[in-house]
Amino acid sequence: MVYGEGSIKKNGIYDQVVSSLKSAGLSIVEFPGVKSNPLLSHTMKGIELARREAVEVILAVGGGSVIDTAKTIAMGVKAEHDLWDYFTRKQIIKDALPILTVVTISASASEMNPAARDDKRRRGPEIQYPVDAHSTEDLHS
Repeated sequence: MVYGEGSIKKNGIYDQVVSSLKSAGLSIVEFPGVKSNPLLSHTMKGIELARREAVEVILAVGGGSVIDTAKTIAMGVKAEHDLWDYFTRKQIIKDALPILTVVTISASASEMNPAARDDKRRRGPEIQYPVDAHSTEDLHS
């Protein structure tokens, strides 16, 4: 579960999500601390954690930066080369873990598009995440 610097704990969303996941019998691996305009160095720690814990699905709980970080972790877990090669378009994304989102802010649009932003320092390039039309179906129907 990828999330930011703690607002979801203050507003109760964290407790709701964790309760729902536990009641479904799911294990949770937490990766907090995503900042606005996420840094690749932090995202790399999330990739290492996801690999070590054999994470099967990435759950983003937050806004655009959290969702972008989740997208980058999802593809980074499967990458066998320098992750930055996706951002510089030296490599194309062929595989990634599934991503689920709990959007906590309106108008980020990150949950609705295939792009992700991750910065080596501050402002970095975006990449296009592979989108499968079947993976965006309404989970409530």
